[in-house]
Amino acid sequence: MDKKRNIQSIMMTDKYDEVEHLWDQIYVTGLHQLTNLFEEPSKAISLSYSEFQLLAAIDIQQGVSLHELAARRQISRSRLSQLMGALLRQQLVEQHVAATDRRIRIFTLTETGRQSLAQLQTTYHHIFAELQLACGPTQLAEMLKTLQQIQNYVAEAQLLRKAED
Repeated sequence: MDKKRNIQSIMMTDKYDEVEHLWDQIYVTGLHQLTNLFEEPSKAISLSYSEFQLLAAIDIQQGVSLHELAARRQISRSRLSQLMGALLRQQLVEQHVAATDRRIRIFTLTETGRQSLAQLQTTYHHIFAELQLACGPTQLAEMLKTLQQIQNYVAEAQLLRKAED
C-alpha cells in the first residue's frame, strides 16, 4: 500500500509532468531510434534482433536445448519456439535429438547461420564502438545500467500482474 501511495504522490508533482513529457520525447526519438539502429542490420538479412541474439546464444554453446535457451534468454518457451521456427525455416540452425534423452531437441548453427552471425556481430560491434565514441564510455555504461534497471522493473511488474490474475 505504501508503494501505491508513493506513486500517487509522485504523480501529483509538477516535476512528474516534466519527467513524463521528457520520457515521451526520449522514447519517441531516442529509444525508438536506438531500437531501429539495432533492428536495421538484422532486417537486411531477414532476421529480427531477437533472432540474432538467439544465434549468438546458440553459437556460445553449440548443442543447446530449448529449455537452456529459454532460461538464458529469459523468454517464454512459446516465443522461443516461434523464433526457432523462423531460424529453422531460414536454415540458420538445425535441430538434433539429444543422445541422452530423445525427447530433447538440441540446436546448432548451420554454416549459413555462422556466416550470418559473423556478419551481424561485426556490424553490431561497429555500432557499439560508434555509440561509445558519441557518448563516452562512462555515459554509455550509465545508460545501459539505467536500461537494465528499467528492464528489471518491467519484468518484475509483469510477474506481479500475472500473480494477481
